[in-house]
Amino acid sequence: MNIIEKSIFSKVLEKELALITLENENLFVTLSNYGAMITSIIVKAKNIDILLGCNTIDEYINQDKYFGATIGRYANRIENATFELNNKIYNISPNESPNHLHGGTNGFDKKAWNYEIIDDSVIFNYLSENMEEGYPGNLDTKVKYTLNDSNELLVEFYAKSDADTIVNLTNHSYFNLNGENNNSVKNHLVKINSDFITEIDEKNIPTGNLTNILNTNFDFKEERSIEDALNLSETIISKDYDHNYVLLDNKEVKASIYSPSTNIKLELSTSYPCMQFYTGSFLNNFKGKTRNYNNFSSICMEPQFAPNSINIPKFKQPILRKEEEYYEFIKYKFSF
Repeated sequence: MNIIEKSIFSKVLEKELALITLENENLFVTLSNYGAMITSIIVKAKNIDILLGCNTIDEYINQDKYFGATIGRYANRIENATFELNNKIYNISPNESPNHLHGGTNGFDKKAWNYEIIDDSVIFNYLSENMEEGYPGNLDTKVKYTLNDSNELLVEFYAKSDADTIVNLTNHSYFNLNGENNNSVKNHLVKINSDFITEIDEKNIPTGNLTNILNTNFDFKEERSIEDALNLSETIISKDYDHNYVLLDNKEVKASIYSPSTNIKLELSTSYPCMQFYTGSFLNNFKGKTRNYNNFSSICMEPQFAPNSINIPKFKQPILRKEEEYYEFIKYKFSF
């Protein structure tokens, strides 16, 4: 293992930010303390970057697509930017009016985190103050990235609050295993260990009901390509994927994607109960590293508590009690 640290000056923030590269025999994984994010994953043998994103740190600061970022305090959507906790109503920022999305107007993805390098890991730290974006409690948050010699990138989330609050942290990386410069992931073979997605309304808010996806174009329990899934006769939706899958507990690997073009496979394990499967429908011709990104330019697999779960009591709750320890993980395992 090798760790390379580099300082980058941001003209937007008028301060120095960091790029930290974790290296093993097969991978370069570059991180930044801006948004505690992953900026690139380069597969050495293929000489390709499999992560969508931007070319400069200021381009990351100016974009709103959450490329590779840590999302918090609450990943995904909260209906009407409102929730109740301990018989008190909290109004949080309605940055996707009328709803709250990915932590609000200035979520964790837009913060300059402190960091330290310990052994083979990089640990980012951010203190979210009481009532930031409307959330109660001073929340001390840590995100730890570790790359090992087995080509596993482990992302661990830690948090502790001095008051009861809600927390739902994730990573928002956009993967294209054909290479970032390829315009489509429709040939990717996808497997998701799930029987149900959460039903959503016209504003992408879960209703509280679950939809059985057996034999629909959402069914990836048996590995199949996105292109084949979209062509199924029994379809729920055919234009894109942006849905929350309820993960099954019976296997360690919860989801995987594989490119037959490059022979690169990514397996995902997580402690979270759900995962957002998203193919980039909001990218809207975004100018990225080497090309413009659109729908099906990439795949996001975002482990999480269910969207709006704080407002749906029968869903697993994202409540963090005062002085309790929050811990969840995401593990990406790469093979070639």
